[in-house]
Amino acid sequence: MNFFEKTAEVLKSFNGWDAVEIIAFALIFYGVFAFLKNANALRALKYIIIFIAVLLFVLYFSDEMPALYIAAKIFVWAGIVVFFLAFFPEIRRSMLKLITAKKTVSHFTVDSKISDEELYNGINEIIKSTQSLSKSNTGALIVLVANAVPSHIIESGVKLNSAISAALLD
Repeated sequence: MNFFEKTAEVLKSFNGWDAVEIIAFALIFYGVFAFLKNANALRALKYIIIFIAVLLFVLYFSDEMPALYIAAKIFVWAGIVVFFLAFFPEIRRSMLKLITAKKTVSHFTVDSKISDEELYNGINEIIKSTQSLSKSNTGALIVLVANAVPSHIIESGVKLNSAISAALLD
């Protein structure tokens, strides 16, 4: 049997469900690649909803489309792993907030023991530092907290007990 005879035999056994399966695979791959190209939270939600709709369709017709059903199971597990890997920092941050939870109001009010002048001087020093870093195209992460700093962050740094200054931050 040559190539053309085998191809003709396959095409004779081709039915409507095979076409639906091919289209479903194409849409899944298109959705995955489009999501990867334009990763964005709103689009992610749209693609997750579409993915769930396709998954429900495949589950409903699993007897007629066994290959797509197996692929859908693989995509679900892969999607769960990718979700946790992609959003690990956000998940970790949320868990830390649960562990070190205080009332929401306490995050927005600070009982400060410094004067307004010291506060404005500190802000001005931070502004000078960020301007200097910007001129040299240097990135920086400056974190300002009141009192509630998780212990694992404190343990990983060096406590300076110094006044805020542009020279210190540069």
